[in-house]
Amino acid sequence: MSVSIGEVIRFNELLLQLQRVRRHIWIPGREARENDVEHSYQLAMMAWYINDAAQLGLDTEELLKCALVHDLVEVYAGDIPVLDHAARVGKHKREVEAAARIAAEFSDFPDLGVWMNRYLACEDEASQFIYALDKIMPMIMVYLQGGTSWRDLHYGMEEILDHKHDKVRKSPYVQKLFQQLAEVLRKHPEMFAQRS
Repeated sequence: MSVSIGEVIRFNELLLQLQRVRRHIWIPGREARENDVEHSYQLAMMAWYINDAAQLGLDTEELLKCALVHDLVEVYAGDIPVLDHAARVGKHKREVEAAARIAAEFSDFPDLGVWMNRYLACEDEASQFIYALDKIMPMIMVYLQGGTSWRDLHYGMEEILDHKHDKVRKSPYVQKLFQQLAEVLRKHPEMFAQRS
């Protein structure tokens, strides 16, 4: 079996669409917002690093696949700010539909559909680790950038921490990192929108 250059180009077009999905996170040191390709690569590398450095014993290949596909559905479902409660209504349904559409468009790449669905189901160790890590990576980016995104979106510190608390519990190891990050953030209230 072979893959034609036309199919390679078509898959590259999908990746370019993913690159066009802008997140609400400013990139430290640049006057630009992060896109989904940058975020997915950074998440994959961070998962690999943590798994290796902490000797967690998770399957690195599974972590990388899960991280690389975790936001692919946003090509069709879009990215939603973490505390935009109205826009989050129906989010999971839109993501499941987007995964089915991408899997159908690239039926010659069945592993892609498998990993998108594994991440969306979040029932195995790799997807739970990536899901939890995905919740703190933006926080680290905003911290490194000085809090601009939190202030721009009028997010308070406890609002962010409360929203993330239950999500990071999917991975005990990431939960420990989240607790450490919360301690760091509490020393920098100036990074958040001030409530009157």
